[in-house]
Amino acid sequence: MVTYLPSLNLQAYTVALPGNEAAVVFRGTEASSLKDWILNLNVSKPADYDKCAACGVEGGFLHGWRSLEPSILQNLQTLGFGPGSTLHVTGHSLGAAMATLAAFELKEKDYRIATQYTFGQPRVGNKAFANLFESSMGPQGQYRVTHYHDPVPHLPLEKMGFYHTTTEVWYNEANTQYTVCTGGEDPSCADSTPWYDFWAVEDHMHYMGITIDGADCTVGGSGPGVVPGETVKLGPQ
Repeated sequence: MVTYLPSLNLQAYTVALPGNEAAVVFRGTEASSLKDWILNLNVSKPADYDKCAACGVEGGFLHGWRSLEPSILQNLQTLGFGPGSTLHVTGHSLGAAMATLAAFELKEKDYRIATQYTFGQPRVGNKAFANLFESSMGPQGQYRVTHYHDPVPHLPLEKMGFYHTTTEVWYNEANTQYTVCTGGEDPSCADSTPWYDFWAVEDHMHYMGITIDGADCTVGGSGPGVVPGETVKLGPQ
């Protein structure tokens, strides 16, 4: 099932998987608006987060997730996945940030988060949030995949109070080798690359040999279209 919010240009997918499990997938930023989005992240500061007194998260990420949350919860129920069900959560770019918040808050609602993989994830919150996320989710099954000089994982800036969640898997330029770093900020992974290489967007749009562009996740066209703000069930009707 697909949820699309045209006012925010956000899209998420809720899918039933074999084995009585489900996936929640968040679409990433479209390439055409990526550079403007990067500049906006460069001036962000953590906003208060209601799950912990010391925690702060990027306000736009939280607003995006909370805007999609009611439809996602309804879609999970429609597909037969209530609290206690096993979920896999993933996303790219902006979608990766929302996937991080979603995984944490869905677990709070008693969903079992079996895996949470993100690709090209920006820093979502401050160190208190990163610590809270790790203590709740644990290091196993939660992987933050980064690619070479992708600029997005360097944003928002650490000096502005942001800090990455663990565990990072950093791929080389050719996507043929990777390094695993268990810390949120580790100089052996993406932190080893120049933080100022903001325009190396090609590394952000290519992961594991696959071109990832949110614009490829279109609404309408052939097949079942999506009415803005509504959801549809994909597959045989």
